[in-house]
Amino acid sequence: MHEHAAACVLVLTFLACCAWAADEPEPIHVWHFDEQAGDDLLDASDDFIDLKLCGGATRVEGRFGGAVQTGDGGYVQGDGVGRMSSGAIELWVKPLEEFGSAQFGFIGFGHEFGGDNDQALLGIFPGPERGGPPQFGFGICPGTWSGACATEPPAVGEWHHLVANWGRLGIQVYVDGELVADEDIRLDLPRHAAVFLGASSWGRTFGAIIDEVRIYADPLPAEMVRRHFADASYVASPPAPTDRQVHYGAAEGGSLNAADFDSPESFTGGIQEAIDALPRRGGEVHVLPGTYLIRRSIWVRDNITLRGAGAATVLIRPSERMTKLTAPAEAGDRTVQVEDASGFEVGADISIYADRVHGWHSTTAHIEAIEGNTVTLSRGLNRPVDPAEGHGHAQPWPQQAGGPGRGRRGHQLLPHGHLRTRAQSRHPRPVHRRRHGPAQ
Repeated sequence: MHEHAAACVLVLTFLACCAWAADEPEPIHVWHFDEQAGDDLLDASDDFIDLKLCGGATRVEGRFGGAVQTGDGGYVQGDGVGRMSSGAIELWVKPLEEFGSAQFGFIGFGHEFGGDNDQALLGIFPGPERGGPPQFGFGICPGTWSGACATEPPAVGEWHHLVANWGRLGIQVYVDGELVADEDIRLDLPRHAAVFLGASSWGRTFGAIIDEVRIYADPLPAEMVRRHFADASYVASPPAPTDRQVHYGAAEGGSLNAADFDSPESFTGGIQEAIDALPRRGGEVHVLPGTYLIRRSIWVRDNITLRGAGAATVLIRPSERMTKLTAPAEAGDRTVQVEDASGFEVGADISIYADRVHGWHSTTAHIEAIEGNTVTLSRGLNRPVDPAEGHGHAQPWPQQAGGPGRGRRGHQLLPHGHLRTRAQSRHPRPVHRRRHGPAQ
């Protein structure tokens, strides 16, 4: 009887452990820092928030592949992750300098660097009383600081695994798999503008090498923390993103010449390729004197200046060719039937419109394939088109375009052939009126 009961207890315990393991939290943000170059640090999660090296922070060898080094004015920063009622942060860090009294976070949340308002820190944060001694741990500041404090900070010059939990079970801090602080303090992570590493929003930085940073929407169980410290295989998942690029290229304020990127394969005379070669923080693309054939729309990111040479820089589009649609197509369709596709080119832009579908409702996309008189578009139609309800047409229509943003400028660019140079929405749609002379 007792043996049977013991066996039942063992079975139930095993099942409970399996169920708990299956419910382990999954990270909502993961930064591996394994890019080969550039200042952009890609988030491997689906709902990604990329970070950026700032102020002289550098890429260095880390605990697992690449890492970032902060200090001496260098820090890492990105957009905030939003208010969270519970969660966890996990990272590996090697402190490079002695801890002082100035507040900072190996990871922190608050205003942007220099904005003077930290809202949560895993690092050194102020005591609850004004003027109280600083303390190492994880603290949250909805108005006054509260948190869980360790008796001493991690040793300098050694790698450490840090975890901080917050939520319905209070705040816990783990160092190298061991619980070093636990307080029944139940606070939300406040809404904030930025996430930063090795810094404080008060404009301070701290010397450290930081690797494998993760944010979770739920606290991490103690056993999971111990396992991650002892077995680093967890860092392989999720893998680094392969469907997004880091912008390598000129430093901030640098400039590139479109002519250096021109080739027979370019549909924009090298202009788009030069824009893409600039880092995300922007720069200038010089469009030197000459004539540039534009066969595909030019997408201008934030903080990009296109600088021409007045009348000596001429942008032209292909000769106007128009053909009728011969069959109806529904919104979202990516193929259209036309009367004569011989004047079109794979890779170039095309506009699809009709009597009742024009202006913002027309569709501009580049051509992915042409088979006979069937044209395949890079994206679906904005609106249905039916030649029976009005004349439907397709024609080349490249333009300069950019989504909502800031700092996009064009100087001394002279379009010929009615090439539009006006920033429009993410999916550019031509407005069918002619413009003469310089772009406005």
